[in-house]
Amino acid sequence: MHRSSLLGRIRVLYVSPRAERGDRRHYADEIAKIEAALANARSGVAVRLDKAEIRGLQELLSALLVGTYDHIVLAGHGPSFGLCKGVAEQRRQLWAAAFAEQLATICGNACVLLMGCHTSWLSRELARRGLRGVSFDAAVPGGATSAFLYGYFAAIASGRSWETAFDVGCTSMAYDYHEHIPMTRSFGPAFDPEQGHYYEWLEHLTLIGDDDLDLDLEPQE
Repeated sequence: MHRSSLLGRIRVLYVSPRAERGDRRHYADEIAKIEAALANARSGVAVRLDKAEIRGLQELLSALLVGTYDHIVLAGHGPSFGLCKGVAEQRRQLWAAAFAEQLATICGNACVLLMGCHTSWLSRELARRGLRGVSFDAAVPGGATSAFLYGYFAAIASGRSWETAFDVGCTSMAYDYHEHIPMTRSFGPAFDPEQGHYYEWLEHLTLIGDDDLDLDLEPQE
């Protein structure tokens, strides 16, 4: 059990790369959505949000070691959040394995939210080491990740499980970003590392076009 759980408080770490002004606005919006979700919760669950801006793997390591976290949000662009720039393609799988090994060693019980495009290649390595969390199979806009984070942490702050929080996060995307839900994956020891788990209801719903819906909206005699 986490030390934070023993103290009756859920601890969250939001990590983003040090960025230019445009990207900073995106990260600020994600943080604002998390803070709003925590502020609007009515269950009385205590949640502490820590934030860290990093430049490289060494600063990420230092941020992870600050506390014992229940949920870790890794925000950024690209399949590795810019952390493995310059690594040759043939060595990226080794990089992913080393990255997952470090996370599993430091925060093996945390939910890891990989809030970036094409991050499922990292989630496979995390799942193989018993970690759980969320990733994206393809490109995803910043508004979608912000919407997901609001729903996810609204559920966490209400005392719901991370599995339920994943579902709530997906439904929060449904209003404006429903097309990105089928590429939003949860992963963990209970799922096949290669397949993960998806919010299936809307995945199937989005396969139905408007022309395929035979709805009789005329009033009956």
